[in-house]
Amino acid sequence: MNFTVTINLDNEAFSESAEFELARILHGLASDIESYKGTDRRLMDINGNVVGSSVQSSRGLADVAAHLRGMMNSPYTSKDVREQLKPVAVGVSRLLGE
Repeated sequence: MNFTVTINLDNEAFSESAEFELARILHGLASDIESYKGTDRRLMDINGNVVGSSVQSSRGLADVAAHLRGMMNSPYTSKDVREQLKPVAVGVSRLLGE
């Protein structure tokens, strides 16, 4: 499992006190994680600009392929959604050499 945080510090919000703004963003992310709001986030500076993201990836490609197959075969998945998923499923299968 991986957890990745990417933050671009090249804007006005970081010009005077980059450390303070960075700490503010990371504290907010930590609070969201502690509150069980998830880990995948768009990170925003004090001015409301998106400056980064955080992503937790726990699924391997084989898990993704299995999940896609399940969605494709589900009676609850509409024909339109199946058509949209089809090229993704094919691409993942090719990556796995299936």
